[in-house]
Amino acid sequence: MSVKYLLTCHGDQSVEVTTADAGRTLACPCGKSVLVPTLRHIKCLPPAESSADAARPTAGWSAQQGALFAMGTVLFVGCLLGGIGVRNERAKIDTTVPQMHPDFVTLVTGEIAAFAPEQTLDLWEKLAANPLPEQRAVLPHEAANEKASQLDRIAYSLFAIAAAGLVAAVVGVVWKPQRPQRR
Repeated sequence: MSVKYLLTCHGDQSVEVTTADAGRTLACPCGKSVLVPTLRHIKCLPPAESSADAARPTAGWSAQQGALFAMGTVLFVGCLLGGIGVRNERAKIDTTVPQMHPDFVTLVTGEIAAFAPEQTLDLWEKLAANPLPEQRAVLPHEAANEKASQLDRIAYSLFAIAAAGLVAAVVGVVWKPQRPQRR
């Protein structure tokens, strides 16, 4: 592509000319004809703004930029969708603690209060002979709470990784790696 220069007309207008136009007569946008100077004098004219920018080819993305953007985008979308899926599963878990009916507590408390001293001693001996196990069975609501906590941790981890993927994708777009200089 040839370099374009600005040739001023008799008025305020300018005409873009190339070295191929040297010595010719061109029509100006104002309607007058303009004589293009010789090749030696054309090179003294100021370059056209569009030709200075067009002369330099714009560099596309480097392989590093493309890889960083692609990995960041895949990581962001994958972890975001995974985190949303985990949060939906977490929402299905019932973590409410079952409450004892107040009448049941009153009934048991009343029965124990009505025990004769000998009955209380017999109950104590039975409990002392059969101690409680070292580990008790996990209640259903406790298991549900533990499962919900695990899913929360997984979802938060996925969202954090998705944020890192978003940062990587943005860096892939913005970052311009420097090319090594030739010696």
